[in-house]
Amino acid sequence: MEWKKLSEMEYALCSGSDQLGRLVKDKPGHSTFTAEQESYQLHRTGTWRSHTVITDIQGKQVLELKPEKWYANKYIFTYDGCTYLLGYRNNPLYEIVVTCEGKELLAYGLAHDHTVNRLSIRIMEHSSQPIVLHALLWHLFEPIARENFGDNVVWLLLMLA
Repeated sequence: MEWKKLSEMEYALCSGSDQLGRLVKDKPGHSTFTAEQESYQLHRTGTWRSHTVITDIQGKQVLELKPEKWYANKYIFTYDGCTYLLGYRNNPLYEIVVTCEGKELLAYGLAHDHTVNRLSIRIMEHSSQPIVLHALLWHLFEPIARENFGDNVVWLLLMLA
């Protein structure tokens, strides 16, 4: 699975040659994700914009990512009846990871590609995860990727099982 840059602020989630979804960064902290005839809005809310909310096309909240504690660097959310924990770490470079019951499910991170001596983006999915989780992680990770790669980059994304 990989994200391909389509235009300045538009990305496609692809598996091989199949496009699974499309995310458009409308403005800072706000994105629109479309997949399987469903459309979602992702946006930051809260006093310090520390919450991220995903709503469907009717405005119904699908999930809310919020800090575990007001001073914490870990976030919690519930989706489809499961409670997840999202955290940031250096592994050895920046990485966002989603866990459930202590098991890592999905991670987006920077990696060093030694063969060409440059940074790449690593997506680790330990089992098949809902596409909405990929949209959430890319919404949060894309500014980090843009900062580290610049605008005119050939996006190299690796899928590790």
